Amino acid sequence: MALVTRTARLAGGMLLCCAALTACGDDDAPSSGATPSDDAEPIITLNRQSDAWPAALIIGSLTEREGCLLIDDDVAVFPFGTTRDSSGIAFPDGEQVSVPSDVRMAGGQFDDLTLAQSDLPIVPMDAVRTCASATGATGFVWAMPS
Repeated sequence: MALVTRTARLAGGMLLCCAALTACGDDDAPSSGATPSDDAEPIITLNRQSDAWPAALIIGSLTEREGCLLIDDDVAVFPFGTTRDSSGIAFPDGEQVSVPSDVRMAGGQFDDLTLAQSDLPIVPMDAVRTCASATGATGFVWAMPS
């Protein structure tokens, strides 16, 4: 009986270990959707494709500070598949925007950086908070060409 119990514990431990390793490749993990290139620049994008998007008008100055993109004083979050290189930002629909530039986009503004990842699972909140901390930003905006 002791051998059966020990074997069951060992098998259970191995199962937990496998489950933990499998979780490392979770499909909900943040992914920028960007294709790396030699001149790729950092950009925060949604974790996955979304058909829903806030409908407010975002008007401001798109700038880079401390390696982070901001619209005015808010961390900028762009659609999944948006890329960035030395010439600016390329959106999935083909539109391009230079950095720096004045922008007029569709989106939404959020002043709450304490949101948990589960509150907005599509937004990579850790990356948003990292940029907010580095730049002094107090919020973030979802932004896409309108």
